[in-house]
Amino acid sequence: MDTKSSAAALPKKNGSTKSENKDSRYAVRRQIMQLLSGGGSFTVVQINRHTGGSDARKRISELRYGGVPIVDAWTDETPRRKIYWLAPDNQG
Repeated sequence: MDTKSSAAALPKKNGSTKSENKDSRYAVRRQIMQLLSGGGSFTVVQINRHTGGSDARKRISELRYGGVPIVDAWTDETPRRKIYWLAPDNQG
């Protein structure tokens, strides 16, 4: 019995497999891109509610690392919140 391949199929404590976690990470990234592509700016709380995820900042960081031009700014409201949006396309 190959322990390495059987270990990959074992569920994690939360009941999901490693492969399912990776798939859901990509799904959340796609949902964030769809949301931001529609225009507007969103807080992490709004993004998490929309995607059903709980780690929007990490997914935004991963998208930025992949070259997606996501911009952010702090609001002047109290409590302060950071909002995220896609940078406008500067190509003619």
